[in-house]
Amino acid sequence: MFIREKTKKAKGKKRYIQHQLIESVRTTAGPRQRIVLNLGQLHLPEDKWKELANCIEELLTNQRRLLPQDPEVEAKARHYANQIREERLARAQEDVVDRKDVAVKENTQYEQVDINSLITNDAKTIGAEHVAVSQMDEYGLDKILKDLNFTEKQIVYARMLIVGRMIHPGSERETVRWLCETSAAGELSGSQVKVYDTALHRVAVLLWENHVAIERELSNRAKEIFSLKETVILYDLTNTYFEGSKRGSKVAGYGKSKEKRNDCPMVTLSLTIDEEGFPKQSKVWKGNVSEPDTLEGILLGLKEEESLFSSQRTIVGRSRYRGEQNRKFII
Repeated sequence: MFIREKTKKAKGKKRYIQHQLIESVRTTAGPRQRIVLNLGQLHLPEDKWKELANCIEELLTNQRRLLPQDPEVEAKARHYANQIREERLARAQEDVVDRKDVAVKENTQYEQVDINSLITNDAKTIGAEHVAVSQMDEYGLDKILKDLNFTEKQIVYARMLIVGRMIHPGSERETVRWLCETSAAGELSGSQVKVYDTALHRVAVLLWENHVAIERELSNRAKEIFSLKETVILYDLTNTYFEGSKRGSKVAGYGKSKEKRNDCPMVTLSLTIDEEGFPKQSKVWKGNVSEPDTLEGILLGLKEEESLFSSQRTIVGRSRYRGEQNRKFII
């Protein structure tokens, strides 16, 4: 393989430079050159082009180098090699579909394969991702988000973000790396949308702005699927701190940290569940809020769900607040 530079001229006499990865192939008419991949405009010194082409070929043929590779060249080579694999896989899938009718008519043939000789390449995890995606489908998350005016792309990003938070929690940038290099969540979604960190961040903001409605719909859906009785409701609080100053934050504040970091601003998190452990609602409180001050807010939030107060309830918590005389509170 080698890299060739090609100059294109537009109608406005503007010249464009394009680089192509070329390979030589043997045909019945003699040796010919074939384009493997259009690289766009390659920002790499010309003296490293051959090294890049060799590295790409080594990755595609599973060859190992004895000497270390230039980090910049290796990073680009892995990027282009992944693109080539994806394009070849897509073409192979199209060929299978085109030959489907013909293959049915032909006799089935079997070949013996030594499984110890198999080599895996570009392997990705799929188990936990399949569980997360199947549960989102069962709960009808797409319809919930669509009813909240999420676009099709935003729904895809939301699914990716949720799967990432469930299986590999991290920053948006780390989530993108995990989705592209390690996880098969993108393949399971069946979408070709390109995932990048700023898109995930914007969708995370949208999810937070609509989290009350989303939680309510998911809670109602869980009640229908699993026939939940909700005779006992439990809730508790915890807190977490920030390393930064969080100046100007309306939520972060100083208080008694459970992680012994009273010198850092923090927020308090609450979660309400039923007796089976299914979440009902969550909330973020100011960092310096006390536990007795939260129960009333929790009850007000639960009152919005009509089904919750259709029968006698028992609230189990850690607060000393007394209210709602027709309710029993266990301290």
